[in-house]
Amino acid sequence: MRLHGNGLLWIIGSQGEGDCNEICSHIPCPRGFCVPHQCSENAGREAASDLDNVNFEPYTKCNGTNSWNYGQGFSKCTDPTCCHDGSCQGHCSLPTTWPGCKIADGFAYGYHSRI
Repeated sequence: MRLHGNGLLWIIGSQGEGDCNEICSHIPCPRGFCVPHQCSENAGREAASDLDNVNFEPYTKCNGTNSWNYGQGFSKCTDPTCCHDGSCQGHCSLPTTWPGCKIADGFAYGYHSRI
C-alpha cells in the first residue's frame, strides 16, 4: 500500500518480495512532485480487522478472494503454478491478521506478491 492524498492506494509488489516499504519506494512520482510512498502499519491492522470495508482495487484486480494465511498479510497469487495447476492464479488472499510491513522474502512458497 502507499499513501495517496488523504487515502490509501493498494498496489501489488514483486513476486516473493516481503518488504512493503521497499515495494513502495519504487513507485514513480507524478509530475516530479513526490511525497515518500510508504507502508502504513496502522492501515494494515485496520484493514485486516475490517476487510468488508477495504477497497483493494483498482490496482490489485483480484480474480477471486480467499482467507489463506501464510503469515504474509494481503497478497495475490501471481505464479502460473498457483494451486499446482494455475487455477487460482490472480486470486487474492485476504487474511484477518496483519504481520507488519516487512516480512521475509519468499513467503507463500514464493508464489505470491504482497498487496
